[in-house]
Amino acid sequence: MPYRAHVRIDYIEGADRNECQKLIAAFKEAGWNYAETTALAVEAEELRVVLRGLDILARQIPFAGDVSGLLFDVQRSDDFAVDHPYKAADNHPNALRDVRRRPSPT
Repeated sequence: MPYRAHVRIDYIEGADRNECQKLIAAFKEAGWNYAETTALAVEAEELRVVLRGLDILARQIPFAGDVSGLLFDVQRSDDFAVDHPYKAADNHPNALRDVRRRPSPT
């Protein structure tokens, strides 16, 4: 499947619960998978399936409440299972070890 998309939606306090539920139900009806409380995902052969998600958001969000966070991510790949080569990795053969040696910011 060449397209994979994720959406995460968070609202400020006081969002209309019924309208938020309607938003998620509309995504599910459009073929998206409910991942968890505020996250949905889809894999599709055609971009129109992903774009339908944007249309659903544009039409329903104003009724659900004020959004505090919104992420809509789309990735295209001929094969999501393939780990594609990353040439710059050759320049950093011990990257994981080097990163883990750095002090934690907390």
